[in-house]
Amino acid sequence: MAKDVSHRIDDPREQAALVDCVELMELSVGRIKDSIVALESVIFNPHENAHARLRSVLANYHACLDGLNGSARSTMEPGLNDLIMRLNSENRKVMENLPKDIKTEGVVAEDRRGKYKTFVVQHPNDGETGYVIYVQNEA
Repeated sequence: MAKDVSHRIDDPREQAALVDCVELMELSVGRIKDSIVALESVIFNPHENAHARLRSVLANYHACLDGLNGSARSTMEPGLNDLIMRLNSENRKVMENLPKDIKTEGVVAEDRRGKYKTFVVQHPNDGETGYVIYVQNEA
C-alpha cells in the first residue's frame, strides 16, 4: 500500500513522512511479535512486558498519522486503522490480565499535571525493554 501511495506523491515532505510511517509500522510489527513471545514466555511480568510493547505500537500509529497529510493520509489511514482495531482487541485482552501494580516510569499530561508535557522528552531512546508511560487525559 505504501509503495502505491509513494508513486502518487510529489511533495518531498509527504514522501519523507511516508518513509517514516513505513519504518514505524515495521517496528510495530516487531513489537507485536515480541508481545506474543512475551506472553508465551516465563519472563518476569510477561503481561506488563507485552502491554508496554503494544502501547508502543499505538504510539507509532499516532506518530505515523500525525506526519501524513493529503492523499498519503487518506490512502494509508484505513489500513492503519484496521491494524489498530485488531491491536486494540489484543491490547484489551492483555490489559484484562495485567496485575494491578504496574510500575509507570513516566507521567505525561498536557495540562502539566504530570512531570512532563510530551513523552518524547521522557522516553529513552535506547534499550530493549518496555517502557510504560502513563498519559493523563485533560478531563
